[in-house]
Amino acid sequence: MKRAVIIGGGVAGLSAGIFGTLLGYECHLFEKNPHPGGQLTGWKRGEYLIDNCMHWLNGTHPRDPMYATWQQLGMLCGEMPLWRPSVFYASEWKGIRLEMGRDLQKTKQQMLALSAVDKKEIERLTDAVERMGKSMLSPAEPMVGRLLHASNTAMAYASSWLRYGRMTTKELSECFCHPLLRAMLTDFIGGPFSALAWIIAYAAFTVGDADLPAGGSYAAAARMTQRFLSVGGRLHTSAPVARILLSGGRAVGVETVSGEVYEADHVICATDPAVTFGRLLPRQYMPRKLQQALGRPDRYVRYSAIHAAFACPAECAPATHTLIFDLSPCVEVPAGLAEDALSPASPPYGRMAVKVYSHEKGFAPKGMCVLQVLQFLPWERARAWVGLRHQPDEYRRAKQRYALLCMEAIEKKFSLAGKLQPLDVWTPATYERYTGANSGDFLGFALSPHNLLYHLSPKVPELENVWLATQWQRAPGGLPVAALAGKRAARAMAAADEPRRVPLRAPANARVPH
Repeated sequence: MKRAVIIGGGVAGLSAGIFGTLLGYECHLFEKNPHPGGQLTGWKRGEYLIDNCMHWLNGTHPRDPMYATWQQLGMLCGEMPLWRPSVFYASEWKGIRLEMGRDLQKTKQQMLALSAVDKKEIERLTDAVERMGKSMLSPAEPMVGRLLHASNTAMAYASSWLRYGRMTTKELSECFCHPLLRAMLTDFIGGPFSALAWIIAYAAFTVGDADLPAGGSYAAAARMTQRFLSVGGRLHTSAPVARILLSGGRAVGVETVSGEVYEADHVICATDPAVTFGRLLPRQYMPRKLQQALGRPDRYVRYSAIHAAFACPAECAPATHTLIFDLSPCVEVPAGLAEDALSPASPPYGRMAVKVYSHEKGFAPKGMCVLQVLQFLPWERARAWVGLRHQPDEYRRAKQRYALLCMEAIEKKFSLAGKLQPLDVWTPATYERYTGANSGDFLGFALSPHNLLYHLSPKVPELENVWLATQWQRAPGGLPVAALAGKRAARAMAAADEPRRVPLRAPANARVPH
């Protein structure tokens, strides 16, 4: 039996290990942290559990093509409870709230009631969402029905692509007159993203997809880890790899930081590009396409985020979903702070997203719940946080300042004075420490009009048996992209050894038993 060493125990690494084992390899997975999962993680602060990753999960509907893969990976298994919120997210402006709900027609009517002058753009946008949604779920019909569905899917994407694929969400927002409609579009994923990304995400929600598995990110990572072990995978935690050992244009093994050497027939790198090329391998082996993308931040947008978590009485929770509102009316920003690269009030990031975890009873003591703030940061501001971590006292003060500004804004907005308790703040520097991403990136390239077709092969050029499994292989990254990257890497590895042996589909025993 050939041995595959997988470096990095995030979703992509676990996926590569599970599918690699099912394809007949002895898979050893090395993770530098105590627990696998990578970004799919959470942690305790006293009696509270903080969730880092999952805001929604594409592929929770049984007719979504991703559903079977999640079952094979253990993400969804048996009678896995799912939380099905009625609202994807809501935006507020001057006391007016607009909810992006499951019922697309109801949302459309709210938008029309809000701004009749925007009727044409509202109808064009909601029609695009409806067409996209109808194309997403595979029919349980004979082959002719499936072929017809595939044709309709291609037409739905093509019709949306012609207009929305070439626009950013910021450009789309400028097509509307009402300030709340403008804010609603850029609130979700920021301005640089392709408008098509917004349509795809909301369309999935409206057709009954994009739900949340109970227990959140940490529990999901534990299920995937158990799945890897149950199929025969071998896990090494707290075992950072120092380098990949090369000989004659191929990998022959890996060496850990502690000096242990493990021989390997194949090596799969499921790590951030900054770790893979420069630490594990010389930078000269980085694929040219990836080099070019990393060197063009204007076209291949990179970003991170800063978060804060608070304990809140459950009865005072301001919503049961994600709510975005203006920060400026809720907090007095000291003079000069708005220009500070470390400030949450720095334009154009003057709106705050608050997510309420009242649906997760195990995240907090009885009668309490967790509120979490998330704000996207562009690459330059993310790097400022990463650099600040080398000044521990300044870094700590900056985090404290951020927490206080967020808490003040939430308390004033929802009349919660004295009822919030700060739990934690995590920044791009946190992601850099945890994953090695040198700019604190927690997702791949933003899906923008410039990289809708971006795709990176799992094969590392010039090396015979080294493979990539990372969310950076297709924009915009995230859980499904990472899971499929691991699956593709395992299949590419098997195909290189025995091209005729790799099945078109995963083995029948890959599905988690019900």
